[in-house]
Amino acid sequence: MIEGKTYTRAVALSSLPKLIKKHGGQANLLFDEVGLDVNLLTKPQAFISWPRSCQLLENAASTLNLPNLGLLWAAEVPEDFSNTGPSLYLANLMPDVISLMDMILKYQEIHTNGKRYSYSLDKVTQRVTGHVDFHPETPACRQYAEHIMAIVRIGVSRFLGPSFDAPLEVRFQHSEPDDLTLHQKIFGCPIIFNAERTEMSYDIRILDMKMSQRGKLLKPLFDLYLKHQQKKLPKTSTPMTTAVASLMPYVLSSGKSDIKSVAHVLNLNSKKLQRLLKEEGTHYSALQDSNRAKMAKRMLLESDMSITAIANMLGYASTVPFAIACKRWHGQSPRALRKSLRET
Repeated sequence: MIEGKTYTRAVALSSLPKLIKKHGGQANLLFDEVGLDVNLLTKPQAFISWPRSCQLLENAASTLNLPNLGLLWAAEVPEDFSNTGPSLYLANLMPDVISLMDMILKYQEIHTNGKRYSYSLDKVTQRVTGHVDFHPETPACRQYAEHIMAIVRIGVSRFLGPSFDAPLEVRFQHSEPDDLTLHQKIFGCPIIFNAERTEMSYDIRILDMKMSQRGKLLKPLFDLYLKHQQKKLPKTSTPMTTAVASLMPYVLSSGKSDIKSVAHVLNLNSKKLQRLLKEEGTHYSALQDSNRAKMAKRMLLESDMSITAIANMLGYASTVPFAIACKRWHGQSPRALRKSLRET
């Protein structure tokens, strides 16, 4: 169980052990040092302490003598499907960039309360600026701040293409590092340190781009992500059930976990998807319900997330339908179930 009230989804660190090993470190030792369980990174419903996650990055940068660890980690993003897959999923469903931004902001708020994303528009300077604000309990987090900004920078290039390849300016709250070579290579724009906020600005015209223009490029990437997820599941003779099950834990909180949306990214219509699932002995609502039941039990036991946050994570509009479902699954209200799980 994580202590305290600031948390983040464990899967956000899923590619970090590979990077640590690549540079001669031992991930299990570094995770143990800050009291984190490296085995949780493969569990999509697991949450871990946000302050300890920040401390992990700072310790790893020092131990491995990699002052730009956060940037190096961001460079691994194209292979980090566990973390970027949901964004790819949403990108295939949203009509334009601003809709995608709003959906991803909502998605991120559910998955962590250690940091908060927002953006502002300045029509005078013709800029859209994305901001990252960290929870007051967050320790020194240069590595995480640089990692997040690099993730956004790489994501914009990947999702939207070379038309908006470089931001106009990047600002960090921490002091300037000794070596800026990698910073300049990744961001390709002026970088300001000791700023009031951690933020990055782009030409405001980026908001006018339609996501349909990128569909042909994003779809193969999402298909690759889907295959990556399917490899983690037990081999069965039910390919469509496996496909839906591999998506479910990641899309419940996206606001787009309905059968129509899932069928769309699987290149099907909802009726055909339902028919294929029926032929395999199940149906969509049953898969959705079983995933919600398992995730609810784990989050109530292992995290201090509020009941409202867990309800949102599971795709419920409020705590009322979540409470009704919890009593149906486990015979208790969410609060009563949390108490009994922890007592036993």
